[in-house]
Amino acid sequence: MSEKERALLAQIQKLEGQLAKEKVKKKEAAKALAPSEARRRLIVCTQYLPFQMTRALDGGVLEMNPTPCEWYYGYDSIRRLDVTWVGCLYLPVLKAEEEAVRRMLEAVACVPVFVPALEFGHAEEIAGEVLWPLFHYIPLSMLDADIDMIHKRWDGYTALNRHFCDVVLTISAGTDDDLVWIHDYYLTLLPQMLREAKPKMKIGWFLHTPFPSSEIYVTLPLRKEILRGVLASNLIGFQIYDYVRHFMTACSSVLGTDVNVESTYILDALHRTAVTVDAFPVGIDYARFDAVLASKELKDKVIELQAKFDGLKLILGVDRLNYVKGIPHKLIAIDKFLTQHPEMAGRIQLIQIAPPPRGDTARYQKLRNKIHKLVGRINGRFSTLDHAPIHYLDQPISRCEMAALCFLSDVLLITSLREGMNEVGFEYVACQQRKHGVLILSEFAGAAQTLGSGAILVNPFNTDAVASALYGALHMPEAEREERHHNMYDYVQRFTLQYWADDFVTELLTQDGNDHELLSLELPAPLPRPELLEAFGRTSRRIIVLGLLGTLVNYRDFAEMQPLHDGLWKDLLTLASDARNTVVVMTGRERGLVSQWLGDLPVWIVAENGVYVRMGGPSAEWAAAIDPPDDAWIASIKPVFK
Repeated sequence: MSEKERALLAQIQKLEGQLAKEKVKKKEAAKALAPSEARRRLIVCTQYLPFQMTRALDGGVLEMNPTPCEWYYGYDSIRRLDVTWVGCLYLPVLKAEEEAVRRMLEAVACVPVFVPALEFGHAEEIAGEVLWPLFHYIPLSMLDADIDMIHKRWDGYTALNRHFCDVVLTISAGTDDDLVWIHDYYLTLLPQMLREAKPKMKIGWFLHTPFPSSEIYVTLPLRKEILRGVLASNLIGFQIYDYVRHFMTACSSVLGTDVNVESTYILDALHRTAVTVDAFPVGIDYARFDAVLASKELKDKVIELQAKFDGLKLILGVDRLNYVKGIPHKLIAIDKFLTQHPEMAGRIQLIQIAPPPRGDTARYQKLRNKIHKLVGRINGRFSTLDHAPIHYLDQPISRCEMAALCFLSDVLLITSLREGMNEVGFEYVACQQRKHGVLILSEFAGAAQTLGSGAILVNPFNTDAVASALYGALHMPEAEREERHHNMYDYVQRFTLQYWADDFVTELLTQDGNDHELLSLELPAPLPRPELLEAFGRTSRRIIVLGLLGTLVNYRDFAEMQPLHDGLWKDLLTLASDARNTVVVMTGRERGLVSQWLGDLPVWIVAENGVYVRMGGPSAEWAAAIDPPDDAWIASIKPVFK
């Protein structure tokens, strides 16, 4: 590498460092609130409000439950904003009671959305019987529901989103400063409805479930409407980067040339906007969980359960009863484990908690019956008069009981077939500071990408492998258990529910300002062609910088590995062959792939977002922008990718 090239690389590295610092400063500025600034409002839209109403046993007076749901506390850290909640109620409310309910909920910054029962029912069918299964990789063709139901119920789903939109617009009337954070698949149309009414409103949308691969998503009728609804946001968040990639690929496949997918954002040519898309993994409320661990109530419960399960190796399973949690797969693995190691039948205790879902449909009843038969069969084979290896509960347990079981268990077994995250694994790690229990975790749960450095990852469909993993976990040396726990505990303690909420809101705040490079793609005025050509002709040194995807190669041709068109190839060759020109092609793609398109051209190439540079034609060597390249960090993150 020549001295000139080294100097240029040094300048590039300096500029990258300045850009990184600028981004950090922008985030810190978004977190800070000067005393003279008016406080902004964050409107959080969820399917159901964190505070709910209850009715007296005689069916009369309505009262507000003073205890909110757990995720409400995740927003405690966003103290620089005034949080207002918008959502529905579980309990049906009469028209005459609506105003009184509004007043009660106003005291806790909640605004109810009242939706007619028929519309709400239709929206529930779309969300629960179509979107939720599809997002968990259950194809529409495998559902019992009539596919035509999607079109018949779509008006109800749209109406639900419209009711939310009306409430949000009423709250934010007269201002464009409010931020709106929309949650989950019930409200995919809401961002677009708000954008049409308030073009400058800052809108974020977050999906708690998985987002499927494009091959699954494209089977969805009205697929464009859902993507278009979500793309009206400024910021779109998912649990892990796999779901980010799936969403971006689905946008490219379904919307075609209307969008251009880049590394962290989607350029929407139709609406001339850019949407930031990123991963924001959810954590747990560690401080509240830690407070439970320190309570006398927990200590008493631990003593009680220790006496009950004394001398047994405890295996814990906590899964809401639904058909993606893999409870039958877990039980089959236990059956195989006990068949292979019958001596363990009297030494282990699987405690499986499976609270029922809110909508107890025929499909769930069928699943429950299947699970009960499996539990009965296994206990029938391996029980004695004194002991049954499986203790199964069809009901929820208290937070204290949950913490006590996590504290005492030797293994937590999670066999989800698909899951957005799975916070139970985080709670187990938080409780295992003393015992260093082992987490066996499905590789299809989002938590596999955050806790994978310490968990034993398994394919739940391979029940033989799950049985082997269970045996290994029960016989794992203390030193290995401690090391695995340490890796996970650091993550759980740092990346909490509060961190997640604050990080998402901070990122949404950075979308503010006319100077934000991704806020708008308004087309600039065309350059004056005659003056441009004249200036180009008389200069002796020129640098021409081109992008690869979306400029030289469209996404479809790139995916299909189509070569550059002959005309474009000849034009690039002509430009690059002129001694006065330096042609630079920049891309985020891997340098080996880029070489297949441009390797024979005498152009400079900046690949992998600037990590590697080729300064010259085919004979030039690739050089790392980091000199010397430090790849020592790769080994430490490999377990996460596995």
